[in-house]
Amino acid sequence: MKLVTFTVDTGFGGSERLGVLGDRGNVLDLNGAYSLTLAVRDDHPRCYEIADALVPPDLLEFLRGGEFSYRAAVDAIAYLGKDAEDPATEGAEGEPIVYVADDVEMLAPLPRPMAIKGARLVGGPGGNGNGVQHGEELSFYRANADAVETTGMDIAIPSYAESLDYDVQVACIVGAEGRDLDRRQAASCIAGYVLLNDLTALGKGGLPLAGPMSALESSDFEMSNLFGPYMVTSDEFNPRGGSTAIASVEGDEWGRSTTASIKHDFATILMHLSQIEPLRVGDVVASGPMGVANGRELGRVIAPGSLVDIEIEGLGALSNRLVRL
Repeated sequence: MKLVTFTVDTGFGGSERLGVLGDRGNVLDLNGAYSLTLAVRDDHPRCYEIADALVPPDLLEFLRGGEFSYRAAVDAIAYLGKDAEDPATEGAEGEPIVYVADDVEMLAPLPRPMAIKGARLVGGPGGNGNGVQHGEELSFYRANADAVETTGMDIAIPSYAESLDYDVQVACIVGAEGRDLDRRQAASCIAGYVLLNDLTALGKGGLPLAGPMSALESSDFEMSNLFGPYMVTSDEFNPRGGSTAIASVEGDEWGRSTTASIKHDFATILMHLSQIEPLRVGDVVASGPMGVANGRELGRVIAPGSLVDIEIEGLGALSNRLVRL
């Protein structure tokens, strides 16, 4: 499944909902689909209450439901069949439950992650002279979980920076808790995968920022973590299966690689991370570098106002303009 978070206008402001993106590009409200299934198929007198408990309209709460929530969602999609993508399909009380994607506002699939962490490779040979260094040993960093956006948003360059640079990564979303896990246990904690653009703020000439606050200023600024446009469940995507990854600036391809270039598999990443601190449902964990050249590696600087597009086959695309306010 491709799970999305979207907002619909209720007349009293936007309401966030959890949906599944279909092959025709329409969005099925999963909570509405399950309540309809219970009402029509099972004649359940408390269909809405049961649906709110098993298939809540929030991805974090849905993940906390584990296999019970997942099976309920699959059950509803199977029951509706082709009606799951028909905008004429109505809920148990006549409310809309299928939307044309262009008619709703898409948010990051997990708008408020519990934490954002990432793999980092250290201890290897020197970099390329532009502040880029990739080693062999696995380390970790923590990013700003409040700085999340998704495709289509203009991203403001911080006032202290000269430019921003992209970093194409795969990230997993954790769907089960655990600590001190082995690889098999760690792999079972993965709910799904998303495309991540981990932005970095740079100084003059595209060089890394310097100073006592440089680590915070370069990576934890507002809107620095772009991911989406959907979460693909772990049964439908192989993060090291060789999916093509491309980065472009103003339509000009700057970098290309495949997900096979990810140095450490997610089971290994989560296993080591769980030895440092417990995994929590709703954690987002990034893969680390995956071979798609960015501006720093190319010695190129992205001009303010440029449109940056990154995509990974099977995980979708993120398109964002980097602007100076």
